[in-house]
Amino acid sequence: MERVCALASIFAACALHAAAPPPVAAYGALPNFDNAELSPDGTRLALLLPRGETQHLTVLDVDAGSNRLVLASDPARFLFNWCRWANEERLVCSVRAYVERVPERLPGQLVVPLQRLTITRLFAVNADGSHFLELVPEAVSRTGRDIEWNSQLQDRVVSWLPEDREHILLALDRETPLRPTVYRLNIYSNRLTRIVRDRPSVRAWYADHHGEVQLGVGYRGTRPMAVVRSGSRFLDVDVSRFATDLTPTPRGFSPDSKSLYLETFHGEQRGIYEVRLADLAVVRPLVVNERFDVYGPLLIDDRSGELLGAVYRQDIPEVVFFDEKLEQMDAQLEQLLPGTVRVPVSVDDTRTRVVFDVRKNGTVPTHYLYDDAEKHLTRIGPRYGDIPPEWVVSIHAVTYRARDGLDIPAYYAVPERESKQLPTVVLPHGGPHARDTAEFDYWVQFLTSRGYAVLKPNFRGSTGYGASFLRGGYGEWGRKMQDDVIDGLDWMIAQGFTDPARVCFVGASYGGYVALTAAFQTPQRIRCAVSFAGVADLPKLIEERWYQKVPGTK
Repeated sequence: MERVCALASIFAACALHAAAPPPVAAYGALPNFDNAELSPDGTRLALLLPRGETQHLTVLDVDAGSNRLVLASDPARFLFNWCRWANEERLVCSVRAYVERVPERLPGQLVVPLQRLTITRLFAVNADGSHFLELVPEAVSRTGRDIEWNSQLQDRVVSWLPEDREHILLALDRETPLRPTVYRLNIYSNRLTRIVRDRPSVRAWYADHHGEVQLGVGYRGTRPMAVVRSGSRFLDVDVSRFATDLTPTPRGFSPDSKSLYLETFHGEQRGIYEVRLADLAVVRPLVVNERFDVYGPLLIDDRSGELLGAVYRQDIPEVVFFDEKLEQMDAQLEQLLPGTVRVPVSVDDTRTRVVFDVRKNGTVPTHYLYDDAEKHLTRIGPRYGDIPPEWVVSIHAVTYRARDGLDIPAYYAVPERESKQLPTVVLPHGGPHARDTAEFDYWVQFLTSRGYAVLKPNFRGSTGYGASFLRGGYGEWGRKMQDDVIDGLDWMIAQGFTDPARVCFVGASYGGYVALTAAFQTPQRIRCAVSFAGVADLPKLIEERWYQKVPGTK
């Protein structure tokens, strides 16, 4: 037997293991692949594959089994966000870069201070690597001179126009800051044509499967607003009934474009509802869960607008199928991969080939390609292939009682080789409008491999558990929300998992705020606090969250 010690230098966590744990790089490296995307005809699969500290676009020929490096990223210039097939031969990719914008005065006396910005840009390239084109021409004034204002985010695709192989619809705020206009963009010639002019207060546009822009959403001051198409005009509609807690999210349109699929609170639970587009009156619930709020995408056929399914999180992902063919495929895969959850990632136009992300607690997420015509299943591979299966632990759901009697949902993990009186990392999530689940988490897996127990509390104010639970966090930063986390630590101690003399709080964003707050509120309870990009100055946070006065808004 070999004694293996944890890497943290603040306090030692040593345990007896039969073999050394995987190296740090197994957890810190880029995933084995990202962005698995089938071509419309199902013959090719686009992937972002790691090479060193970056990812490159690679296209796999599904039938031949061969692959081609199509586009390499340059970390000094840009990194990939995603790539998608615009037609059977051409890919469009979003990339990001980081720039510093000097202080400037924009139209309407809006002043933008010095800041480090993330910008996004679009590239187009054929699957064989030919005809590379950087999309979206630089904005020019009517006199033909370059102008200073170019849209910071240039990858907000409004529609992929599946019946038009040469164009996509793109939202760009190149005419008025923070007010997007919708353009038709030729992905071969880079020609832009304005389709829908920007409107006061509209921050995002949505189109149906025909490519017709039907909806715009945004804010007037601090109040959510929306406009819907009525013939050739856009008319205001009342969204106040949906905007009491978190902004509603459009998820798609019905095939006849008369209804909108809206993710929103309607009563206590957040779900996806079909609402009449003309006045946003609720027609029927589509996906609602009595215990968990529904946050997640709908699977919609781009060509027909047909609703195929929905994916949302309970303790682990849940898939609801509306399409009989996909549901039958899932039933067949259950026989081949029993006890798993199979999340459709990409579907070809005929729904014959489907990429599934296969999940099971205590395992690494793994992608498979299923061919329904051949009844054949191909394993693409695990996303974190350098972590041996025997080192992946299960993440357990639990509910503990807070000091004021509120039930707090949480997740914990312990090393399988030793589970009592362990050094413990409390890992509160960011947001705080977010939640943790029992899904694979490489942070958790790294920590348990080094002998730590881990607690991930969903303190009040987290999303996912109804409107009342969400509202319970209002005004409670550093107060009841903080108490919920400490009460979770007490639960871990009471179960015998945690050595109370060896506890560390680790978090990012709001989770970093929790760690820093624990360091001065309850220093006797912890040995260390680690904050990644944590909130450390609340007055400054409030100051930077002011709503910008945009020209033409009320």
